[in-house]
Amino acid sequence: MHITNGDATVARLQEAALEGEIVAWRDVLHEGPVPAGLSDGVLREQRARFIAEQGWGDYETVLAMFQTRDAALSRVEQDGQVVLWFEHDLYDQLQLVQILGTLAARPEPPRGLDLICIDRYPGAEPFHGLGQLRPDQLAGLLSQRRPVDETRFTLAARVWRAFRATEPTDIRDLLEADTSPLPFVRPTVLRLLAEYPAVATGLSQTERQILDAIANGAFSGVEIFQASQAMEPAPYLGDTKFWMYLKRLAAPPASLIRVSTVEGTNPLQVGAATFALTDLGRAVRDGRLDYVQFAGIDRWIGGVHLYGTSVAWRWDAGRQQLVATAG
Repeated sequence: MHITNGDATVARLQEAALEGEIVAWRDVLHEGPVPAGLSDGVLREQRARFIAEQGWGDYETVLAMFQTRDAALSRVEQDGQVVLWFEHDLYDQLQLVQILGTLAARPEPPRGLDLICIDRYPGAEPFHGLGQLRPDQLAGLLSQRRPVDETRFTLAARVWRAFRATEPTDIRDLLEADTSPLPFVRPTVLRLLAEYPAVATGLSQTERQILDAIANGAFSGVEIFQASQAMEPAPYLGDTKFWMYLKRLAAPPASLIRVSTVEGTNPLQVGAATFALTDLGRAVRDGRLDYVQFAGIDRWIGGVHLYGTSVAWRWDAGRQQLVATAG
């Protein structure tokens, strides 16, 4: 069995004619609720409901996809041969720790798991993902696979529990832990924590990058997406999810960006709108107003629900630390 991050890589692996079943692990775990204390079935339902509410898919279709995916994982035998194909970014790493954390919860984790996880490939520059590679290049990566041993299982299970906890202290503490068995965990944790509201502005890193892109001259949705993703050391956000951020930042009454459209067109249609900072957007970007205090927040980061006009945790980008606040 081969388990990987989505349709683009699945197609390439199919073209490579690799032996065995190919399973796509599709879920944007960095968005929406992923709370602890739920059975696998209830978690599937909650994730499918969130995705449907965002307009990213039909609930029944998404739920069926998750059921098929999880059923494939349940078929992994104690000595079955499984290759995990993932990348270094936030999207992939959360999927990877979910898979390994789920398998680690068994009385005895399977012994036949191998991992291929890369952040670069010769000639693929900039490297964004396995989907860039030709089928023969993917097949060549099989020689680089490494066994998933007990240390990797243990670390993944710890990260998965910390991600789903109701408070972010456990995942924050991972920055002081030895995460070398899974070398992309530390940058993943840093990037996840940067989505908490910033100390000075109340903006997440993604929101800040969008405002910076507009301030630096990007006007169309495509330009803003490309410019904001160019600020990411490991881009992970798809364009569909990116529109969610644009919509929130443009939403009244606390609009940080102004949308100008051609009459009769969908403002979120590619090329149909231009964007500019409002006076409020400039004030927030400059740190003269706090976005959370002004507009409020209703967002899940793993198992943490940030809600209201005050939050208990903020991201200090200068110190690269998550800090507790008075609210």
